[in-house]
Parts: sequence; C-alpha cells; structure tokens
Amino acid sequence: MYIPAKYLNDSWQSLTKRETEERLSEGTKIIKELFSREGEVVDALLNVAKTLRAMLVVDLEMPTLCLVGAPNVGKSIFGPSTINREA
Repeated sequence: MYIPAKYLNDSWQSLTKRETEERLSEGTKIIKELFSREGEVVDALLNVAKTLRAMLVVDLEMPTLCLVGAPNVGKSIFGPSTINREA
C-alpha cells in the first residue's frame, strides 16, 4: 500500500486545510480503486478467519497459514493461523 501511504504522508506536509483534504480525498480514491480490483482477496482471508474460528481442535498435520507483516496493520483480525483443508 505504498500509494495510499504517499497521500497520507503528503497530507501531513500540507500547508492548508484545503490542501490536506484534497490529498486525503485522492488517497481515499486510490484505496477504493484498489479494493474494487483486489477486494476478493480480502474476502477470501475473512472467510479463512471465519473457518478458523469455527474449528474446535487444531490438527498439527494440517498445513499452516502464517500472516506476517509490519505491526498495527490488521493481522490479528484473522485469528488463528491454521487452515482447514479437506483432503
């Protein structure tokens, strides 16, 4: 998400309220376009999270999904890191 971060950074450097609002609006537009193109990936991860939360036990022989990334980017909303795959 380099592009949205760029708009956020630019908005912090704005000299006027109007300039800040314009830059934030541009960044929001970019994020909306990104989610309209790639939103199915987020939906798939949310479905994985729902499946994981519904599991009563963890089978150590199952493949494991590990979500890694920078702090405070929302990884924890996906819950446990195992995938229930049917053979």
